[in-house]
Amino acid sequence: MDVKTSRYLKTHFELSGYALKHAAYLFVTYAIEVRADELYPQYQKVLTQNKHKVMVKSIIAEEEGHLEEMILQLQNFHKDWEQHAHAILLMEQSLFTEWITL
Repeated sequence: MDVKTSRYLKTHFELSGYALKHAAYLFVTYAIEVRADELYPQYQKVLTQNKHKVMVKSIIAEEEGHLEEMILQLQNFHKDWEQHAHAILLMEQSLFTEWITL
């Protein structure tokens, strides 16, 4: 994910060095948080349905906060961040699908 995102950002923003690493961190972390926002509630639902004592509600809250933080930083990074985030989310989806079907 890091490599694909870095390549994308290098092409679209002509970034290098620290600027590229920082931008890649923002977008990759955003993609991870979006995925977590999808998966952890499903995980909690299964735990609750099975009356399991383990809860991930605090993790869900933490992930939501981190997602909000990434959105704020991406808004500061570029006015069209959502367009680029969408492209990166498509890359993440492809990698996720490849991984989950192994």
